[in-house]
Parts: sequence; C-alpha cells; structure tokens
Amino acid sequence: SLFFLLFHQKPINMDAIRTPLYSIIFLFVVCLAGFSTEQFGVRAQAPPLPPSSSVPRLQLHAIGSNWGSIIYGETVTRLLSYEVSGQDLSDSVHIIAPEFFEIRMDSLSGPFRNRISIPGAGQLSPTRFYVRLRDSLPAATYSGDLLALSSGQLGISSAVEPAVVSPRTLQVIGLQAQNKVYDGNNQASVLGQALFDGLVYGQQFAPGIAGINWSFVAYNADSGILVVPSVSIAPPSANYVVAAPEIRASIFRKRLTIGGLSAQN
Repeated sequence: SLFFLLFHQKPINMDAIRTPLYSIIFLFVVCLAGFSTEQFGVRAQAPPLPPSSSVPRLQLHAIGSNWGSIIYGETVTRLLSYEVSGQDLSDSVHIIAPEFFEIRMDSLSGPFRNRISIPGAGQLSPTRFYVRLRDSLPAATYSGDLLALSSGQLGISSAVEPAVVSPRTLQVIGLQAQNKVYDGNNQASVLGQALFDGLVYGQQFAPGIAGINWSFVAYNADSGILVVPSVSIAPPSANYVVAAPEIRASIFRKRLTIGGLSAQN
C-alpha cells in the first residue's frame, strides 16, 4: 500500500499518506519494545558503589573535679582529669595544653609538660590524662582550650575550667601602739619598724606608713583597745592584699586632784 501511494501518478492526497505512515511507525516501536535486553544476551547492571571509607574520630572531655582555692605563691596541687579516645586513626594523638597550663599522664608522679603524645593508630581506648595550672603565676583568672590532634589535621578542643589565682594576704608586723592616760580624745601613738609578713619568692617590700595617723577605736579608759590607721596600708603589688594591723594599747584612767578645799581648825 505504501509503495502504491508513493508512486501513483495521480495527485497525492497527503492526509491519506500520514495516517497509514503513523500507524506503521507506531507498530515498529511496539515490536522493538517487546524484546528485552536479555533476549540479545545483554544484562543491565547497576553502577558499582564506591568503596566504603571510615571517618577518623576523636573524643575529648573532662571527667570532673574543680580547681578549688588557689592562692598566689602556693604550689598548685589540684589536678583536673580528662579522657581522650578515637576510632580509625592513622597516627598517634597529641595533646597540647593551653597557655599557663601543663599536662601529664600520671596523676601521682611524672613531669608536667606542655604537650604529650599517646600512641593510638587505629583504635584508641579511653585514655586519661591530667591538667594543672602552672606554679608561680600572678593573681588573675586563667582559661584556655585543651587541644587533641591526630595526623596533623584531625583535631578537637575542650575548654579548660577557668582557674582563679587569688591575691595573698600580708600581715603588717613590727609596730607597737603606746599606752596613754585618758585625755579626752582617741589619738594614738605607734612606734616601731613596719614589715610585711607573708611575702613569697624572696620578694622584699616595706609597708608605706609615713604620714598615717593612728587612733583608738574607743575614747574611754580601757585595756587592749584596738588601734587602727587612718587609711588602709597599700599592698606592694596586685598579687597581695594587706590585712589591717592588729595592734592594741590601753587608755589608763586619769588621776584627778580635788582642789579648792581647806580644812578649818
């Protein structure tokens, strides 16, 4: 039919050609779709999956405890404990202490260092280490981040609990208040050479008491009355505070003489 339509000498009716031509194309597509790839010996395969890769991981956390009281000049004995662990590591784990802190593996002995290394290629079981504040630091608040590194790239940090170093209290010694007889005021006289008691690290400072006035805390006659300075004695540095001197003296009763009387014969 298609051959007859294509070579017929009469004028061709295009609408008459399109309908059977579309039908033939449709049948051809349906026939092709009826054959599966398996009939031609070809089996469809899913694309291969990429090989699975393990992701290295590190964990770092504090175990507990706190710094407690730290006084300037005292040896820091309190330690904070931490644990580090890891999976699928390719190298050792390096622990780096923040500035002003130091670390070691043993809680009871061994030198403290700024950095320690823990062998941990592959699997690192939870391993404990200890952190402390360095000795001889000025009075201040110290904090920072503890850092765990592996392979130079994988890292994790944990904030160290802030440690507060408090100023050391100094006592003023070497002064002696003078007793006096009641005179109606509370002015006091203090003699001697003032010294600071409690200085550390071989420091030498002298209290500045020049120009300070002293007074009894009471006016009336009594014994062991506290004598205080008119102003606070300044500390030698921000690492110290100065306690008020504990000096005492007595005000004695004033002996009175009765006059204006005469006996009569």
